[in-house]
Amino acid sequence: ANATAPQTLTDPDALKSLQSTCPELYQQFGGKEGSYCCDAAQVGALQTKLSLLHEIVVGCPACDHNFKHLWCYMTCAPNQKDFLTINKTKDGSILQPEIASRIPETFLRGGALEAEATSRMDAGNEGADS
Repeated sequence: ANATAPQTLTDPDALKSLQSTCPELYQQFGGKEGSYCCDAAQVGALQTKLSLLHEIVVGCPACDHNFKHLWCYMTCAPNQKDFLTINKTKDGSILQPEIASRIPETFLRGGALEAEATSRMDAGNEGADS
């Protein structure tokens, strides 16, 4: 998250990356006309890190979706005040905050936990149910 109010992304590559990496967030908050709490560099870093995470959870589509969903919202959602609280900063800098998160029950009840509970994994990161 950045230290400023939500703003429109103007970089067309960042918008395309956000749309492909975080399609639910992109659609919910207005697409290319929407306001987000991330900049082009943060979108690029998010896309890179989530693609690495995908390699770890590839055998669990629900896990992959839920991690992406959570990190997309924690990084770029304009309503971060609803689920993130900055408890402490280092030397008054918002760039190194201590953050507490509150994941809404609606997110958890919306399938996040249920989907992961039904996706069992074996030691090779392959679905044990298949």
